[in-house]
Amino acid sequence: MPQIRDVAKRIYGEAVFEALAKAQKLERDGKNIFHFEFGEQETAGTEKSDT
Repeated sequence: MPQIRDVAKRIYGEAVFEALAKAQKLERDGKNIFHFEFGEQETAGTEKSDT
């Protein structure tokens, strides 16, 4: 079974939105969906540099 990180590496651009639409439909149909966020993680203790 592939690791999630391996599958995520193959998702580009518009495919992300297609996957989101499919997940939303499955969720509306009563399926349990795990939500993974894309982008930069903001955590306590992370400082942004002005440089």
